Parts: sequence; structure tokens; C-alpha cells
Amino acid sequence: MTSRSVPELRGIARRSPGVLAAALVIAGCAAPALYQSQAPSDTEAASPSASASASVTSSPRCPDSEPDLAFLISMTGWERLACFGDRPMTVVGTYGCGGCGGTEPGIYEPSWLAAPVHIDFLWVDWRIGAPLDLHIAPDSGLAFPPEGSIVRMTGHFNDPAASTCVFTGEDGNSEPIEQGCREAFVVDGYQITGTDPDFSPGG
Repeated sequence: MTSRSVPELRGIARRSPGVLAAALVIAGCAAPALYQSQAPSDTEAASPSASASASVTSSPRCPDSEPDLAFLISMTGWERLACFGDRPMTVVGTYGCGGCGGTEPGIYEPSWLAAPVHIDFLWVDWRIGAPLDLHIAPDSGLAFPPEGSIVRMTGHFNDPAASTCVFTGEDGNSEPIEQGCREAFVVDGYQITGTDPDFSPGG
């Protein structure tokens, strides 16, 4: 189990139900999640794939041109996959967390892609609204930029490593959580273009 202390995360909330499940403890509100997931209750079987069969009742909102970060964040996970697949995408925003974290019962593998508690976010406006959750593969040679950096970032969804994503509960039972990992934004590279004057380490 991973545990981190957490200052209040203002204006962040989970979005629609999805596949990857975790119980996150965040001071003040729920943690942001690219996975479009929600935590299973303690009385359930803690199955991260429990909602995988939920039907899609509307067509994806695919933009006519390359989306900006705000539009990308507004989309659900399945919309991002349906519209963009694994093609490279470039967005601009402010990188940072400003103090966040949580707890994650069970084991998520590979952790860089599957673990639901992350501290790496890209914001349209610093700590206003919801951010985009970011992931970097350990073998990419990349490291996240300094907090508060304004970055032009390129990445993709539907990473091949998603096929290896597995959740092992505290009862020792394991389940694949591939769909949630496919909805994760994996960073391919970035360029720092400045520093956000609104950034503050404490939020």
C-alpha cells in the first residue's frame, strides 16, 4: 500500500465511472483520475473491471481539429480512445500538483501506468477545474519538468503496455484492468516554454 499526506485538492473531482478502481483518500475532495473510474465500496468484491460492460449510449464528441487541453480534459476516457486511438497529441498547460496524493489498497501493475494515485498533472489554469493525469514509462528516459512549468507536451492514449495492466486485491485475487490503462495519457516528450506566475507549491 502507498500512502502520502495530502493538502486539499480544490476543484478536482472524479468524472464518469470507468474501469480502474481504487479507494483514494484526498483532503477536501476526490482525486482527479484520467481513468474515469470510481472506487469500489468495501462491501463489493473490489473488482476494478466491474463496470467494464457498461454500455455507451451516445456517440463520441470527436473534434474536427486537434483539441486543446481544455477540450481533451472534458472528454471521457472512451471518447478519447474512440477519437484518437494511439496517435500522438500535443497540448499546452501548467505542470504540477502543488501537494496531493492518497492511498491505494491493493497492487496495481505496472505501477507507472496502472496505479490510480498520481501527483503528475497538466492544468489549463493552475488548480482551477480538473487536470489531465500524466504517466511516463520508466524506459522512456524522460523525467517530469519542474512544478509550475508551462509545457508543450506530446503524448498518446492506448499505450501497448495497457495489455499488461493487472490489479491484485488485498485478498490476493488478480484481475486485468487493461481498459483503464488504455485511457491513460502517456507522455512522449515536452518542451518547457515558461513558468506559470499563478503557480504556488502549496496550491
